[in-house]
Amino acid sequence: MCFRSYGRPYIGVQYPTYNLAPETGAWIIGDGESLPFRKFPLRVPGLRHTSKQLGDDMRKNERKATPMRFHEGLQQLRKDAGGMDIGATEIWVDVGVGNDPEPVRRFETFTADLNRMTEWLMDCGIKTVVMESTSVYWIPACQILEDKGIEVLLANPRYAKNVSGRKTDALDCQWLRTLHCYGLLPASFRPAREIASLRSYLRHRQMLIEYAAAHIQHMQKAMTQMNLQLHHVLSDITGMTGMRIIRAIVLKAITGPNTYLR
Repeated sequence: MCFRSYGRPYIGVQYPTYNLAPETGAWIIGDGESLPFRKFPLRVPGLRHTSKQLGDDMRKNERKATPMRFHEGLQQLRKDAGGMDIGATEIWVDVGVGNDPEPVRRFETFTADLNRMTEWLMDCGIKTVVMESTSVYWIPACQILEDKGIEVLLANPRYAKNVSGRKTDALDCQWLRTLHCYGLLPASFRPAREIASLRSYLRHRQMLIEYAAAHIQHMQKAMTQMNLQLHHVLSDITGMTGMRIIRAIVLKAITGPNTYLR
């Protein structure tokens, strides 16, 4: 049933209507107790809030500031620490102003330069040095320093990121030393020298096995291109029989057609 109340059409049961909250756009149909026509909004916009209600809501959403303490007297844990930025051709070292009037120096990566760098660090009283694990460039310097009794801390470059700004090798070594002096750089895991040597042999063996598999595939591809279907006849062309046949083919191609391998 359709009827009008104050110029507004309604569809539903015919009940008297009351506009109890004109500022909100909500009309009450009937006495408010009959279902399902309890509240019937006429306008789409939301409810209007007064300034007092908005202020109360904002105060409820505000978070209380957590008191924080700042320790401005941070002391250095190690003043006998140095920082190194290692590259392929040069190394920048910082020992601090208190250990040398010229704290930042540059060295090349030759063995004589590394020995000279180690002697300079020992003269400055440096007992520990931090460096980033840059490829394999850090290994020679690390071994020479450890042989001279200087502790080497190998840091992950992700943990030693510099602040935003212009980045240079001289600034990087100073930043590394600053973090190391305050004990803010965790050391990466490094096995003992004997375990490291064994690990290098195992890695080299695995690499040779992978290279051998790739070269066998190259041999099979070359024989297929020459229409030598040897890998269809033998189960393993790298076995004794397969290698004798391959050597005979290569020797015949080099020396002539009348030469055979015994």
